[in-house]
Amino acid sequence: MNRNVEGALSCPYCGKPLNWVPLRWFGRGCFVCETCGDFPDLADKDAGARRAVADPAQAARTIPARRDDRPRVMLVDDSVEHRDLYALMLEPTVTVITASRGEEALAIAAKEPLDAIVLDVLMPGMDGWMVCQRLKASPLTAAIPVIMLTSLEGPDVAARAENVGAAAVLSKPCPVERLAFAIETALRRRQGDLSAPVNPSRPLPITITRTRRWTRKTVAASLPARLETEPAHLLNVSYGGVCVELERPVAEIPPSFAMFFPASDVSIQATIVWMARGPSDNWMCGAEVATVTGQWRNLVDAVA
Repeated sequence: MNRNVEGALSCPYCGKPLNWVPLRWFGRGCFVCETCGDFPDLADKDAGARRAVADPAQAARTIPARRDDRPRVMLVDDSVEHRDLYALMLEPTVTVITASRGEEALAIAAKEPLDAIVLDVLMPGMDGWMVCQRLKASPLTAAIPVIMLTSLEGPDVAARAENVGAAAVLSKPCPVERLAFAIETALRRRQGDLSAPVNPSRPLPITITRTRRWTRKTVAASLPARLETEPAHLLNVSYGGVCVELERPVAEIPPSFAMFFPASDVSIQATIVWMARGPSDNWMCGAEVATVTGQWRNLVDAVA
């Protein structure tokens, strides 16, 4: 890590001071830049890039082989902590391949059959936006769904992800079940089927009880809803969150939105956690409920 003239740690990307945030990453603290995001491993980013495998052939020799019928997912992130965390949590259901920088990821993707790629945005050298653009520009890799995983915030992040061809964009820190759901959605969209699991015997969504405060319920019956003014329907719901799909394509979803349930005269305010495009170009998203009221609890309890 770099230090400024006062000796404080500074961001290796923009040079701004880093602030320590306790319990930021699943019970662990990390340094955070207000512009560029999290640095949980406290590593020298340039040194990390220098330690990355420079020879693509050497990288290919260390890639795990396909195991049974599991999807092969490549995690691309210059943070060792991030790669290890998500690789560990996804390993029970997918074959995980890792890369520490954009150039390495492109080399692997050109030679190895991949089902999906989870791509960090802020990396030294080639950033995630450029990597995604190059993946989509190559006929060898254009069909691989790319999920952007970033600590960047703002209304332009989702638009930029869509412009470079990403299937979804998720915010760090991201619970593994949300990442797994985004991977599964991307794989279903690639197969042209959002109605059936990718692999019924080995479903991707993972339940980690220590990272979920409330139980999520799948919504079987139709429940009329509106996301701001747009008609929508719930896919699953809990006291603390909703997963919702809009019923028609729109340009974007606001980072924070009001959701109304006319039949129950209930409304909530929610904040986007992840977004993905459905097969009809309509948005699917997961959101956190801002305030858990008694009315909202009663509605969730009544959902079947």
